[in-house]
Amino acid sequence: MPRISLVAIVLAMLCSFAQAQPATAPSTQAVIELSPNSPVRAWFAELASPDALVRDKAQTQLMGMSREELWGLRSLIQRTRPLAPSQVAALHDIVIQVVLANESYDAAVPNKGFIGVRWQDNGSTAIGSAPARGIALDERLPGFPGYRWLRDGDVIRAVIIAPGTQMEQPRQISDADSLKGAVSSESVDKPLVLVVLRQGQEIRVPIRLSLLPKDLDRNAMNDPGPVTAFLASRLQRAEQCWQEQFAPLLRPDLS
Repeated sequence: MPRISLVAIVLAMLCSFAQAQPATAPSTQAVIELSPNSPVRAWFAELASPDALVRDKAQTQLMGMSREELWGLRSLIQRTRPLAPSQVAALHDIVIQVVLANESYDAAVPNKGFIGVRWQDNGSTAIGSAPARGIALDERLPGFPGYRWLRDGDVIRAVIIAPGTQMEQPRQISDADSLKGAVSSESVDKPLVLVVLRQGQEIRVPIRLSLLPKDLDRNAMNDPGPVTAFLASRLQRAEQCWQEQFAPLLRPDLS
């Protein structure tokens, strides 16, 4: 039986809580304007592109914004309403990712790397008699690099350590332990490249790791309890920001 997404469970709980509360007016947030040459302007416009690849790339870039740029985006949205349906569809995940990616937490070990993904547990690393190549993702935790750069269903086939240098070293991924070992052995200040199978095509995805949270040590990711508890408090704060600062801008009776 497929595992129900922990993120979906937590979000459903938070949505029920939000619906039971009166609508909250945006707080008196200082108005921050994007600079005229800010790439955020172009990325947000590209969310309305008819090309799905352009929209996906723009969403990935916007998920890397600073908090200040996020408030600048809010000001931009106020002036450019109504938004295209594809902009509206992408905005919630962008806001949640930016808020959480800029939120601090206690690290388990200094400089120990973390992608922030869960994977399919098929109970076997072989298909027939041939060894499996890669590990398929089925959940990404908001606020971490995997949520920004990867997609549910991606198959991570290899991790390239020290890409573009003489020390470049590809490590083949065959199971969960090989993925954990390749990631946890690297510090957050070193870039990695993931070799990923996505929609039938093998691509290279550059990524910088986050610190491994103390509440999600090596074993906790296999236990839904600690993951749910860790996500719940973080997502509640991010959802509050969304409900107060961005959701009211998308109401059809506002222009």
